[in-house]
Amino acid sequence: MTQSSHGHNTTCPKTNPVLLESRHPIPEITTYLKSVICTIKSLKYEIDHTFDPKILFERLSSDLPDSPIIGVKDVFIHDVVRLSVLFFDMTKQSHMKLQILPVNSNMCRLFHEDYYRQRLLCTYIGPGTE
Repeated sequence: MTQSSHGHNTTCPKTNPVLLESRHPIPEITTYLKSVICTIKSLKYEIDHTFDPKILFERLSSDLPDSPIIGVKDVFIHDVVRLSVLFFDMTKQSHMKLQILPVNSNMCRLFHEDYYRQRLLCTYIGPGTE
């Protein structure tokens, strides 16, 4: 199911199911990312067979830079973990890659050249993706 810009659900073809979560920006996440944008590095995690949200939260807490604003980093991490749980539960896959990376160019050409059957993309600041 997808949700159209008018809020109506539509069914996608079975060969290309899409789920679109429409939401407003989360101010704490924007604040966090803007406060660490110069220091944030690309992160990549491979999850095999078991996915433990608590372990992912701890790894992200350790690997992501701290913000001078208390609490905003945790809001960002909670959202990344929430999306990861959603993706893992929906796909029922035993292997998952999670990447967090600052993008300052058009990455679509890379996304369309790989062979992933399922993908979740989330843009936190800047132009979104659809």
